[in-house]
Amino acid sequence: MSASYGTQNFTKEQEELWTVCTNAFAALNAHLDRTLRANAGIKLTDFLILSALVGSGKGAPAAVRMGELAQKTNVSPSRLTYQIEVLLRHKWVRKEPVESDRRGKGIIITDTGLAVYEKAHRIYAHEVRETALTEIEDSSWAHFTDFFNNILERISHKQ
Repeated sequence: MSASYGTQNFTKEQEELWTVCTNAFAALNAHLDRTLRANAGIKLTDFLILSALVGSGKGAPAAVRMGELAQKTNVSPSRLTYQIEVLLRHKWVRKEPVESDRRGKGIIITDTGLAVYEKAHRIYAHEVRETALTEIEDSSWAHFTDFFNNILERISHKQ
């Protein structure tokens, strides 16, 4: 399917805002990666995968299929396969049958992985609050949340 792209470019203000936004997120992610590696012994990508595993459970952790995990983390399936192998070597995750389909295997966080995640999460939350969220007024949270959710929604309709 070919998209039809119009001839309208960014306005100067739109381009400046978007450049600053993408640079800020890239710099923040690089900062978070360096900080997590130095203080928790985990890469940001690995932390985000563990975070998705922790966030997927309602109560006791449940095995998550690779496809669902790839979707939750925005990591390509081939890259996710590599990352999971790294997490398996660290014993932060294990493969386990999926409750809804005993033929398939899913990924579940281990107690060791949960301990690493909890330490890293404290560092991650502190750094995000201090570097990215301190300037947002209480009355603006919903606006920013809606703004980014709308971007995610528009992208999901294009996939």
